Amino acid sequence: MIGRSASEMALQLLGGCHRINPDNVHQRPSAVVLCGPHLQGAQGVNCARHLSNHNVDVTLFVPSFVKVLNCLQIETDLFKSTQGKQVQNVKDMPTGSVDIIINALGSHDNKHLRDQSWYKSISAWCKAQRASILSIDPPTDGVVIESKWSLSVALPLSLSRASGKVYLCDLGIPSKVYSEVGIHYNSPYGSKFIIPLHCQES
Repeated sequence: MIGRSASEMALQLLGGCHRINPDNVHQRPSAVVLCGPHLQGAQGVNCARHLSNHNVDVTLFVPSFVKVLNCLQIETDLFKSTQGKQVQNVKDMPTGSVDIIINALGSHDNKHLRDQSWYKSISAWCKAQRASILSIDPPTDGVVIESKWSLSVALPLSLSRASGKVYLCDLGIPSKVYSEVGIHYNSPYGSKFIIPLHCQES
């Protein structure tokens, strides 16, 4: 659901129905999706698949690892059935301009990934681009890649300013689940599944 919500948000940022339609085969918008070897990365691959299915020219970056999470393997196998391109090395990344970059490199559980050479290389490539960046479920301990927008999940987290404008994604968690952990919850979503969050002035 998170990947689909991210793709829906990205499609609107790319121009929505004004730019993305079945007749526009010669001016397809382009997206680069950067995914790490974790749950957030699997959500990013899911997002890439939905974008490719909606006629977006997608380049998917997933680093090569000996051991891969099952959820990530399932998503990458599904992506291979799309028209999108999957790469494992920075040298195979697009050399021209792209319309949007979707960042699913950050992990809430493994802070040491950003110290690895592949992470540093893809981060440097990303920072050299002029495209705006949407991050999926970024970690709260700061981000390496500055974003224009971020999509958080279920409940808002305390994100740094480098995360950009924050949106919240509804996962459909029942209110009783929140009550069981001591959270008094009233759904803020109304008729929507993604809503913008606004900073409260002190």
